Amino acid sequence: MLTNLVFHLGLRERACSKETVAKNSHVRPTPVFEALGQLEQAVKPWREKRNVVVHRRAYSDPQLHDVEGFYLLEASELREGRLSPIVERFQPTYKRITDSYVRKRKDELNELNATLEQCVVKLFDALEPEFALRCEVAPENQEVSG
Repeated sequence: MLTNLVFHLGLRERACSKETVAKNSHVRPTPVFEALGQLEQAVKPWREKRNVVVHRRAYSDPQLHDVEGFYLLEASELREGRLSPIVERFQPTYKRITDSYVRKRKDELNELNATLEQCVVKLFDALEPEFALRCEVAPENQEVSG
């Protein structure tokens, strides 16, 4: 949407896809095209997972199924007022497994976040001169009334 607005492409929100914007003849010869491509490549591996979570309101990860089963069993026993010896015995193990999983996912998401941040900064840097060409920009020290 931002590229659509900066370039005054006039595309409706629903028509504003990566293909229609990036392949537009006004966008293609600019550094914005490359920046959009890099952002697309960073997002692409995550798109399917994101769509499942957003549209189906569900998240499933096979690595979590065993851990989830253990914690459901533990919660069930806690409602009865006591933990069985087997559940008590494996609590530390499942805690370690869970902590390891969370740490791995957090590292993965932090890496993605850093990559996306770089891509967005590059896109904004590429859009800035295009914006300046097409729009009046108020001088930095001048107060804007409105």
